[in-house]
Amino acid sequence: MKYLILLIVSIMMLVCTSQSYAGGTQHWNDTIIRAGINPRWEAEIYERSRWRNIAFDETFQNCLQLGARYKFSAKFNLLAGYRYDIQDRGGYYEFENRFLLNFSYSLPLLYNIMPKLSQRTELRYFTRASEDHIRLRGKLELSRKLAVLGHKIMPYLAYEIFWDDDARELNRQRLYAGITGPICDKFSIRITWIRQFDKDRDNLDILNSGLNMYF
Repeated sequence: MKYLILLIVSIMMLVCTSQSYAGGTQHWNDTIIRAGINPRWEAEIYERSRWRNIAFDETFQNCLQLGARYKFSAKFNLLAGYRYDIQDRGGYYEFENRFLLNFSYSLPLLYNIMPKLSQRTELRYFTRASEDHIRLRGKLELSRKLAVLGHKIMPYLAYEIFWDDDARELNRQRLYAGITGPICDKFSIRITWIRQFDKDRDNLDILNSGLNMYF
């Protein structure tokens, strides 16, 4: 467990150091609750809060997502969901209704590394109808299960691209580096560093913490 704590602290120090970049550093926190209905179906509740910095000074975005996942096989699944989003735009609040489909496929093991591909389609409807658009997201994730002093952990790396139909171009990229570790059989924690590259904005560093619950 001490190695897990050391890795978490190292990632946090890396993100804190990155505040010298123009875009600054944000903190995001996720809670994911998954409940199995039967061997094929799974219900999912997802909540995220975003702060403008890692000191938790000001929340500027909250979302709640409800979804259902169907497992075609152990490697391939489909998630259909709805997400309600509230964001402080500085002077007014913007509300978003988002409908999404996410396909996820786990590739064969490569040197004990687990590659996973996912493709997400999002229909985004905002308070201002002129901002409505379709977003496509593609993600490649590499992870590996490790046992450290009897504790199972899973470090991972990921790369994600974003394409919006209104811009008709790849306008965002994200790099992820993180680790997942169990608290008990039904609970695990995640800590992730995210580096976000936007076409027309400053780059952004994000410390993303999270809690997973399985029932």
